[in-house]
Amino acid sequence: MVAINCSETGLPMTFVLNGGGEPTLDNRIEPLVNFVKDLCHQKKVSVFTYLATNRIMSTEKAKEVCALFDLIGLSCDGPPEIQDLQRPTLGGGKSSTIVERTASIFHQNHQNFEVLVTLTKESWPLMTAIANYLTAKIHPQAINVELAYCNSPNPINEEDLEKFIEDYFAAKDICNEAEIPWRSSSVRPGHHHRQYCHILQNTLQVIPGDVASLCFLDNDCMESSQRGTQIAIYDQDIKKWLINHTKITDRRKLLIREQEFCKNCFIASHCHRSCPDICPLNHPKDLPDIHCKLNRHLFNEYLERSGNDLAIYCKEQQVTIAGKEIYEC
Repeated sequence: MVAINCSETGLPMTFVLNGGGEPTLDNRIEPLVNFVKDLCHQKKVSVFTYLATNRIMSTEKAKEVCALFDLIGLSCDGPPEIQDLQRPTLGGGKSSTIVERTASIFHQNHQNFEVLVTLTKESWPLMTAIANYLTAKIHPQAINVELAYCNSPNPINEEDLEKFIEDYFAAKDICNEAEIPWRSSSVRPGHHHRQYCHILQNTLQVIPGDVASLCFLDNDCMESSQRGTQIAIYDQDIKKWLINHTKITDRRKLLIREQEFCKNCFIASHCHRSCPDICPLNHPKDLPDIHCKLNRHLFNEYLERSGNDLAIYCKEQQVTIAGKEIYEC
């Protein structure tokens, strides 16, 4: 169904394997990816494959995934003292050595990969140490940092904002020197986006139980059913997806409605609106919150830095900072 949609609209397919759970533990991963690639080839649709992994895999498995995916997201929260504390192995052992080994195998096999960093209350003050370690030891194509979500209390509070911004951009400067992007999905100045809801992204998320959900937090059909986020079910008898289009339309209307607190916000089209900590389907009036304030501070710093870069550029090129030059730059 997705391949046909992509073919009819002239768009590529993006095929993602993430979680919850570790995708590489499923032995069907190779035939599944090859099936999707063959299907797209038949439909004359280009396909981009992505794997999110928590890195706990054998050397043989790491080599196997290198042959399957265009890009891999490797979870690593920082140097050993952070990684081993936040992401220990199932038996409580150190995982940092496994991460480094997996990253080394990726490099040996010329595999493109990015690092996914979860920032906790304890680790975000160490962002510069995290950036130094990842650029010097792991060498990913990009570093994606996100605050731990659905935590109580939040990883940051009002008193932390100034320090967080300072540390965030200090880490970003370290990565810029290494020519590795340091970024977050919560606020992206170069993209128009809102919440992470799949029905705003034209994404079909299939989860265990042969159902589709609009929320990435759902791990199986029981969770999507209980939370009211289930939007489709696959009928094994007729071999077709039964999609609840009415529910999708109603949920989309709720998601894209403009809240009063967003109307005059200058980053309204570049903010994740505290998703998933605050679900717009259930608690829209809980905004603005600490994430809103952090995103505004981040965006404002991006603007100031871009303005400074523009001023330096214009001075070097001996051009006036006027509307036309700003637009062209």
